[in-house]
Amino acid sequence: TPGRGIGLKTLEKIEEIAPSNDQTPFKVTQSSAFADGSVGKFAAMIRELSAMPMQKPEDFEALGLAILKQTGLENDIRTKTDNPQLREKKLANIRSLPKWLATLSEEILEESGVMDFQSMLDSLSLDNDRREEKDKGKNHVSLMTIHAAKGLEFPAVFVVGVEERSNIRMRESGLDLDSVL
Repeated sequence: TPGRGIGLKTLEKIEEIAPSNDQTPFKVTQSSAFADGSVGKFAAMIRELSAMPMQKPEDFEALGLAILKQTGLENDIRTKTDNPQLREKKLANIRSLPKWLATLSEEILEESGVMDFQSMLDSLSLDNDRREEKDKGKNHVSLMTIHAAKGLEFPAVFVVGVEERSNIRMRESGLDLDSVL
């Protein structure tokens, strides 16, 4: 998002070429077959963004600003959102990305003394766990998918909006609704 002029057929072709050439799909996008078109432009944008330094909180803010500028997200929101109030809310949310990245990276730097992209990803994926550790002993609600709850123990579990077919899917994934309730 926004659309880049890369269609389903092109994506299928990339996915087909990658394993036969023992390459990742992204590596395939950088080949000469895709260099001049939309795929090549997209791959170049990703390479440019990924080459930005990410060592200090200011670097992450700069990355957020570059993402907004290069991806065209703001223009996409302006053109696709008819409701002026909703449009402004979406724009405000997306414009908060650079500052949020900087704040998050500052927190990581203070906690671990290390600042790199892997630390940022680890923090994002483990953020819920960190919050739960801080809240230990306090009453709180944990919202998660049924799949994420599998194997965890809670004093009470509420499964909202479950239908008969959902029970079948849950059993296939190793979780029985009757054992949850």
